[in-house]
Amino acid sequence: MQVSEKQIGDWAAAAWGRTTVERIDEPEGFVAECEAAPGAVAFGRTMEEALEEMRTVLIDWATLRVERGYRLPHIRGAVAAGM
Repeated sequence: MQVSEKQIGDWAAAAWGRTTVERIDEPEGFVAECEAAPGAVAFGRTMEEALEEMRTVLIDWATLRVERGYRLPHIRGAVAAGM
């Protein structure tokens, strides 16, 4: 299964659009999670920092999944070829 960097980027962008952010107290800041990428978590002192970090986390998560031979979860709006 061949998946291009662009396809991974498109998938990550679609997943990022489904990211949720929650305020946490210890340590004080924000945590971002994405249901489409189980285990993918990002932290930041601000909501914006957590969301920006999540962009990188999702690309890394998707890249690792593809490298290990797994398909990426279906997300409406993401390029599906080869995924």
